[in-house]
Amino acid sequence: MDCVKATQFWPTLLFLVGVALLTYLIKKDTKLDGKDLLRALIGLQQFQRTTLIYLVQIASLAIPLASWVLLIQSCETLAAM
Repeated sequence: MDCVKATQFWPTLLFLVGVALLTYLIKKDTKLDGKDLLRALIGLQQFQRTTLIYLVQIASLAIPLASWVLLIQSCETLAAM
């Protein structure tokens, strides 16, 4: 059983939800259009960040990464039994 492939659904879903929420917050706070919003999301355009945007950026990376590590560890533990 490949633990990485078996556990990638939920962390990927959490990451995509975080990106969608981040996109919504940036669009709401900055009023950027589609092209400029995409540039802001990938870091090519600067914009005024709020505390909430910083928190969502950190959570969008940290939560899926931590959940993936925990899921892989539990999968490997179950596979070893």
